[in-house]
Amino acid sequence: MSKHFNKYRIEKGNIIAETLFAPSDKLPRIPISTPFTFPIIDNKVVLAKDKMGWWNPLGGHINSGENWKYTIKREAYEEAGIEVGNIKLFGCIIVTKLVDHPDNKYPPISQIPMTVSRVLSIEKRWYPRETFERKIVFFNSAQKMLKLRTDNKQMLQIFQYLIKNLNALY
Repeated sequence: MSKHFNKYRIEKGNIIAETLFAPSDKLPRIPISTPFTFPIIDNKVVLAKDKMGWWNPLGGHINSGENWKYTIKREAYEEAGIEVGNIKLFGCIIVTKLVDHPDNKYPPISQIPMTVSRVLSIEKRWYPRETFERKIVFFNSAQKMLKLRTDNKQMLQIFQYLIKNLNALY
Protein backbone atom coordinates (compact mmCIF):
# COMPACT_ATOMS: atom_id res chain seq x y z
CA MET A 1 0.00 0.00 0.00
CA SER A 2 1.51 3.33 -1.03
CA LYS A 3 1.49 6.35 1.23
CA HIS A 4 -0.83 9.19 0.39
CA PHE A 5 0.89 12.56 0.11
CA ASN A 6 -0.91 15.88 0.39
CA LYS A 7 -1.34 18.09 -2.64
CA TYR A 8 -0.64 21.79 -2.35
CA ARG A 9 -2.05 24.56 -4.51
CA ILE A 10 0.30 27.47 -5.21
CA GLU A 11 -1.18 30.84 -6.04
CA LYS A 12 1.67 33.31 -6.29
CA GLY A 13 1.69 36.21 -8.74
CA ASN A 14 0.78 34.83 -12.15
CA ILE A 15 1.48 31.25 -11.08
CA ILE A 16 -1.37 28.92 -10.17
CA ALA A 17 -0.20 25.34 -9.86
CA GLU A 18 -0.70 22.13 -7.95
CA THR A 19 2.17 20.20 -6.38
CA LEU A 20 2.41 16.58 -5.30
CA PHE A 21 5.38 14.62 -3.91
CA ALA A 22 6.32 11.36 -5.63
CA PRO A 23 8.90 9.13 -3.87
CA SER A 24 11.51 7.72 -6.26
CA ASP A 25 15.22 7.18 -6.74
CA LYS A 26 14.92 8.31 -10.37
CA LEU A 27 13.72 11.57 -11.88
CA PRO A 28 10.98 11.63 -14.51
CA ARG A 29 11.85 13.09 -17.91
CA ILE A 30 10.30 16.49 -17.33
CA PRO A 31 11.99 19.87 -16.76
CA ILE A 32 13.57 20.57 -13.38
CA SER A 33 12.80 23.96 -11.83
CA THR A 34 14.18 24.04 -8.30
CA PRO A 35 16.11 21.22 -6.61
CA PHE A 36 16.07 20.99 -2.79
CA THR A 37 18.12 19.17 -0.18
CA PHE A 38 17.78 18.35 3.50
CA PRO A 39 21.42 18.57 4.68
CA ILE A 40 22.12 16.15 7.55
CA ILE A 41 24.84 16.43 10.19
CA ASP A 42 24.80 13.76 12.91
CA ASN A 43 21.09 13.43 13.84
CA LYS A 44 20.29 17.00 12.86
CA VAL A 45 19.13 18.81 9.73
CA VAL A 46 19.85 22.30 8.41
CA LEU A 47 16.83 24.47 7.56
CA ALA A 48 16.65 28.07 6.34
CA LYS A 49 13.93 30.66 6.93
CA ASP A 50 12.64 32.45 3.83
CA LYS A 51 11.01 35.87 3.35
CA MET A 52 7.55 34.35 4.00
CA GLY A 53 8.74 33.09 7.39
CA TRP A 54 8.71 29.43 6.27
CA TRP A 55 11.44 27.00 7.28
CA ASN A 56 12.69 25.18 4.19
CA PRO A 57 15.17 22.65 2.96
CA LEU A 58 17.97 24.33 1.00
CA GLY A 59 17.77 24.86 -2.74
CA GLY A 60 16.85 27.21 -5.51
CA HIS A 61 16.56 27.88 -9.20
CA ILE A 62 19.02 26.38 -11.65
CA ASN A 63 21.24 28.93 -13.38
CA SER A 64 22.10 28.62 -17.05
CA GLY A 65 24.71 25.92 -17.58
CA GLU A 66 24.25 24.29 -14.15
CA ASN A 67 23.13 20.76 -13.44
CA TRP A 68 20.72 20.26 -10.55
CA LYS A 69 23.29 18.72 -8.17
CA TYR A 70 25.63 21.67 -8.63
CA THR A 71 22.67 23.99 -7.96
CA ILE A 72 22.05 22.24 -4.64
CA LYS A 73 25.68 22.71 -3.62
CA ARG A 74 25.67 26.39 -4.63
CA GLU A 75 22.35 27.14 -2.96
CA ALA A 76 23.33 25.34 0.27
CA TYR A 77 26.31 27.65 0.56
CA GLU A 78 24.37 30.78 -0.42
CA GLU A 79 21.37 30.06 1.82
CA ALA A 80 23.05 28.58 4.89
CA GLY A 81 26.83 28.85 4.56
CA ILE A 82 27.35 25.11 4.37
CA GLU A 83 29.13 22.77 1.99
CA VAL A 84 27.19 19.61 1.15
CA GLY A 85 28.13 16.33 -0.51
CA ASN A 86 26.86 12.78 -0.96
CA ILE A 87 23.57 14.04 -2.42
CA LYS A 88 20.92 11.32 -2.65
CA LEU A 89 17.60 11.63 -4.49
CA PHE A 90 14.55 10.30 -2.65
CA GLY A 91 11.73 11.77 -4.75
CA CYS A 92 10.42 14.83 -6.48
CA ILE A 93 7.57 17.27 -6.24
CA ILE A 94 5.61 17.30 -9.50
CA VAL A 95 4.41 20.83 -10.30
CA THR A 96 1.45 21.09 -12.66
CA LYS A 97 0.36 24.55 -13.81
CA LEU A 98 -3.38 24.99 -13.59
CA VAL A 99 -3.49 28.37 -15.34
CA ASP A 100 -1.10 29.54 -18.01
CA HIS A 101 -0.07 33.18 -18.21
CA PRO A 102 1.93 34.68 -21.09
CA ASP A 103 4.56 36.13 -18.70
CA ASN A 104 5.07 32.81 -16.94
CA LYS A 105 8.48 31.31 -17.75
CA TYR A 106 7.72 27.88 -16.25
CA PRO A 107 6.65 24.88 -18.36
CA PRO A 108 3.17 23.32 -17.93
CA ILE A 109 4.65 20.49 -15.86
CA SER A 110 7.97 20.47 -14.03
CA GLN A 111 9.64 18.87 -11.04
CA ILE A 112 11.48 19.77 -7.89
CA PRO A 113 14.01 17.05 -7.02
CA MET A 114 13.99 16.29 -3.29
CA THR A 115 17.30 15.10 -1.90
CA VAL A 116 19.18 14.44 1.29
CA SER A 117 22.84 15.37 1.63
CA ARG A 118 25.67 15.30 4.14
CA VAL A 119 27.05 18.50 5.64
CA LEU A 120 30.78 18.59 4.88
CA SER A 121 31.58 21.96 6.46
CA ILE A 122 29.85 24.90 8.11
CA GLU A 123 30.91 28.52 7.66
CA LYS A 124 31.16 29.83 11.23
CA ARG A 125 30.95 33.52 10.26
CA TRP A 126 28.03 33.07 7.89
CA TYR A 127 25.48 35.84 7.74
CA PRO A 128 22.08 35.69 6.02
CA ARG A 129 22.05 36.81 2.38
CA GLU A 130 19.31 34.97 0.50
CA THR A 131 17.53 33.71 3.59
CA PHE A 132 16.84 35.29 6.96
CA GLU A 133 18.15 32.62 9.28
CA ARG A 134 19.60 29.12 9.40
CA LYS A 135 19.11 26.53 12.09
CA ILE A 136 20.71 23.15 12.68
CA VAL A 137 18.11 21.21 14.63
CA PHE A 138 17.22 17.68 15.71
CA PHE A 139 14.68 15.91 13.50
CA ASN A 140 11.80 16.30 15.99
CA SER A 141 12.37 20.08 16.15
CA ALA A 142 12.51 20.25 12.35
CA GLN A 143 9.13 18.52 12.17
CA LYS A 144 7.64 21.14 14.49
CA MET A 145 9.11 23.93 12.34
CA LEU A 146 7.85 22.39 9.09
CA LYS A 147 4.40 21.86 10.62
CA LEU A 148 3.99 25.67 10.85
CA ARG A 149 4.13 26.08 7.08
CA THR A 150 0.86 26.82 5.28
CA ASP A 151 1.50 24.30 2.50
CA ASN A 152 -1.09 21.69 3.52
CA LYS A 153 1.69 19.95 5.50
CA GLN A 154 3.33 18.89 2.24
CA MET A 155 6.95 19.61 3.26
CA LEU A 156 6.36 18.05 6.68
CA GLN A 157 5.16 14.82 5.00
CA ILE A 158 8.17 14.82 2.68
CA PHE A 159 10.55 15.25 5.63
CA GLN A 160 8.79 12.50 7.60
CA TYR A 161 9.11 10.21 4.59
CA LEU A 162 12.82 11.05 4.43
CA ILE A 163 13.52 10.29 8.09
CA LYS A 164 11.63 7.02 7.87
CA ASN A 165 13.77 6.00 4.88
CA LEU A 166 17.09 7.63 5.83
CA ASN A 167 18.86 4.37 6.69
CA ALA A 168 18.01 2.94 3.28
CA LEU A 169 19.51 5.99 1.56
CA TYR A 170 22.85 5.89 3.41
